[in-house]
Amino acid sequence: GNRDIDMLGKAIRVASISMDPELCVINCADPDSTPHIGFIFSGNYNDRPELAGVTVTGATTDEWNRGAILLPRGGSVVDASSTQGSTDASEQGMAAIIGMAPILRNVRVENNRGDGFFVDSFRTGFTAYDCSFSNNTGNGGATAGTSVAGDFFDCRFNGNGGSGLVHGGVRWSGPVLAQIQRCQFNGNGMDGYASGACITIRRIAFEGCEFIGNIGNGIFDAYGASVTSSVIADNGGWGMLHRIMPADPSFDTLNECEVLRNQDGGIWCDSRGAHGGGGVSASGCLVAENGGAGIVGVMGRNPGSFRDCVVSGNLGPAIVLSSIIPDDYPQSVQSQFLIEGNTIVDNTGPGLHCRFTAGYTPGRDTLKLSLLNSIICRQDTAMTIDGFQPDTLLVACTDIFGNTAGDWV
Repeated sequence: GNRDIDMLGKAIRVASISMDPELCVINCADPDSTPHIGFIFSGNYNDRPELAGVTVTGATTDEWNRGAILLPRGGSVVDASSTQGSTDASEQGMAAIIGMAPILRNVRVENNRGDGFFVDSFRTGFTAYDCSFSNNTGNGGATAGTSVAGDFFDCRFNGNGGSGLVHGGVRWSGPVLAQIQRCQFNGNGMDGYASGACITIRRIAFEGCEFIGNIGNGIFDAYGASVTSSVIADNGGWGMLHRIMPADPSFDTLNECEVLRNQDGGIWCDSRGAHGGGGVSASGCLVAENGGAGIVGVMGRNPGSFRDCVVSGNLGPAIVLSSIIPDDYPQSVQSQFLIEGNTIVDNTGPGLHCRFTAGYTPGRDTLKLSLLNSIICRQDTAMTIDGFQPDTLLVACTDIFGNTAGDWV
């Protein structure tokens, strides 16, 4: 029937005449519930195949065909330039398999039993424009395996039973894993976006996106992401949770974002690392009315900063900093964090809470904290420190007033 369509390495364009996906529907449903899917992009492509202007619905996936649209393992790996300089044998080997990956344009992958779009391990270079991966019942509207990179522009990942978009673990050369621009991740049963563990520095670049009303976190990230001009609001977990894994030096940055009314809190950098790397920085963000702390960050081997943010009305401390330098780290660390140009007002608890009870060796490591050009007012107290005092605490041009329990530590 009109399903299980395998492109078999043919670099062709499959498109509806109208380019209206409502008028061209690939219905994969089977009355006997036998698993069927829509399209399979197997094989090695010498040019980019394209699928455009269709709806894929009614698919039932299984362990072999894991998405209503499937990009199987192997067959499209970036060219050798992406692995130049790599000393990792597996990365060098990947570059030997050179092929092109598909373009999805104005495709709707909706109401399928299982994942919507599944990209298996070591596939990269695919691009989706103006697509919907919504109301699917599997792990995600779109799900990627290990070492996968691809871009999404103007796409919707809404109302899926799992997360909107799921990236697996990664081991890859190249500065950016994915560009995700002007996409929606709304109303999913788990996280809006979720990633697995990363063992090298890679970036997911979000710009102009929405993460609204997901049951879990707006963003759950273990890669290292940059998030720009995006709204993260009304999620059931944290707005953004960055989990630093044991061997992961990744860093999250948020620029000009709104992080609002998330149940557990605004932004949380959760370190499970044993290396003292990784962290989170934010600039120009509004972090307000969240159900826990506004921003939870770390001081480690990487300098970090919160600049020009408004942190207001959160039901926890405005900013929390913890030290994460391992006791057995082989050399001394000068850890620096800058809090500059922020307005911190009407949060529950201290404006700045430093938890330096572990992750720091006095006499070997150095903690330097700077609080500049900021306002801290109408808090329970302006600042508290648990554990070690920072080696250097610089406060300059900062207005501290109207805090209930005092205007200092």
